Amino acid sequence: MEGLEDQVVFAPNSLCWAARSDFNRQYRPVREDRRYIVDLSNTIEMDAVGLGLLLQMADALGGDRSRFYIARAQPAVAEILKAASLDDVANFGYPELQA
Repeated sequence: MEGLEDQVVFAPNSLCWAARSDFNRQYRPVREDRRYIVDLSNTIEMDAVGLGLLLQMADALGGDRSRFYIARAQPAVAEILKAASLDDVANFGYPELQA
């Protein structure tokens, strides 16, 4: 989608219940002119609430997978995301954040 501005959402070390407010505040209110990239480079643990936060974000974007990216996930976290089929609602990787 051309003309979209990237907005990076930084996930915390532990994506869980305690992190929900700070995480949500980074992307709400959702803007139509944005592509949202969740940077999981610092996330080393995630529970069911963390998965729910990502699914909630996908829902807030109206299920528009072309505007939702998950980038730089640690291997253990990436396994959790794939096991939960998050690749059905988000794209994995984002070239500009791969460094």
